[in-house]
Amino acid sequence: MTTLIDLLAQLSSHPAKHPQKLVGDIGELHCAQEIGGTHAAKINQWGWDVMAANGTRISVKTQTWLTPKGRQNRRKIKGSTVDLVDRIIVYRILEDLSIIKLADVTKDELLATTPLGKNGYHDMWLS
Repeated sequence: MTTLIDLLAQLSSHPAKHPQKLVGDIGELHCAQEIGGTHAAKINQWGWDVMAANGTRISVKTQTWLTPKGRQNRRKIKGSTVDLVDRIIVYRILEDLSIIKLADVTKDELLATTPLGKNGYHDMWLS
């Protein structure tokens, strides 16, 4: 059985798309465990990644300590799918493989604080 440590150790040896998918899957599974929800049954589920027990649809974004410095303080949220979620959670996987939550906002909070850019994304600034 492959462990989280094994998967993260492979990040640098995969083509660009594979590490992103792996990191995203880890974040989604962590979120589902943390809130007692369920991971989307479909691969590349449109809009949301985790469904809470109460029906809240959650979009999960995950980055690692390897994320370039200029991108660590913000996360882009696609404007065309934001209406399909109720909540957005952003995680970071640290070098020691611990996972921290950078942001947890409702869709309404996101829309009230981040206008839709010309590129079709909301730029969510992280603290």
